[in-house]
Amino acid sequence: MNTNVRRLIGSFVFVLAVCYLLLSVFEISNKADHINDYERCISQIETAPIFSETLLDECKDSASQGLGVTFRQTQLGLTTTQYFYIYLQGLIKVLFAVTLLIIGQIIYSSKKEIKPKPVKKIRRKTRRKK
Repeated sequence: MNTNVRRLIGSFVFVLAVCYLLLSVFEISNKADHINDYERCISQIETAPIFSETLLDECKDSASQGLGVTFRQTQLGLTTTQYFYIYLQGLIKVLFAVTLLIIGQIIYSSKKEIKPKPVKKIRRKTRRKK
């Protein structure tokens, strides 16, 4: 493969990996914001003088859509498993993006070229005239 094509592929993989890394970090940040909003909403419900079932359902629906987890009917806070699932999912995406970065860098910086073997010239034997 030509060096220029190899560098083009490597730089393409590298740029995609950087974009995927940024998206993964932004997604983790967004999910952390959803967790904070849900906890704030729950604390407002707990401190309110009158318990509002509809407000609790709105908090759960908003957090469920933003975090990708489901809440049981009697559940108020996030469980340890749900926290683990949310953050582990983001961490795996970040590690995958870093792996793609490394692969792109390796492809880009590889200098090994396949050189064609030289063709041997075959000499014809010439006949001597008598």
